[in-house]
Amino acid sequence: MMILHKYLLAISFGLLSGVHCVGMCGGITTAITMHMQQTNTNDKIKFLLIYQLGRITSYGIAGLIFAIFGWSLSTIDHNLQLLLRTLAGLLLIFMGLYISNWYQGLAVIEKLGHKLWQKLQPLMLRGLKKHNKVNMFYSGLIWGWLPCGLVYSTLFWAGSFADVVISPLLMLCFGLGTIPSILAVGTLSCYLSNIFRAKITRNISGLIVIVSGILTMPTVSNTMKNVFF
Repeated sequence: MMILHKYLLAISFGLLSGVHCVGMCGGITTAITMHMQQTNTNDKIKFLLIYQLGRITSYGIAGLIFAIFGWSLSTIDHNLQLLLRTLAGLLLIFMGLYISNWYQGLAVIEKLGHKLWQKLQPLMLRGLKKHNKVNMFYSGLIWGWLPCGLVYSTLFWAGSFADVVISPLLMLCFGLGTIPSILAVGTLSCYLSNIFRAKITRNISGLIVIVSGILTMPTVSNTMKNVFF
């Protein structure tokens, strides 16, 4: 049951980060849809889903890498894994502040990765030139490495479990949660886009993630277990 709770939480992080994804990935989604101007709506959604499959596959790969990193820390010293969980909790708090637009500290992380993205973006755009499933999936894989503070925050959280099965699955769940907001842009659904952009949506989403970050802290989570279990 607790494992299921983690997966649902990961999907929730993806859904809640939608208020940021609309702005962050909106330009990429628009570029993709422009390459499919002659495509009917149903095929356009199908193609966009293939791109998303590539993107969340990259999240899963990143989750596996961080799981190995977290496991390596735990074999050296258990306290190092606790430190990783503390860092993950702090990053989730910053993620909530970022989503709610109260503090943009995570933007610094995105700026640091901007030069890497400048090298990767042409590779992604190259894959858009031919509308076949392999190229679409390839472009999605590249897209998944777009520098994003929200992805990094979730990645540290998933990696803190130090499990080569659970951590990648958590990242895949996070990726699934981000799909509705990106499809809202890709299918020109103004109604959904406006919901994601609304101030109240950003504030509520940010508060939920901040609380999740606080509960992720080892000292807080242990206290909660002692009180309620």
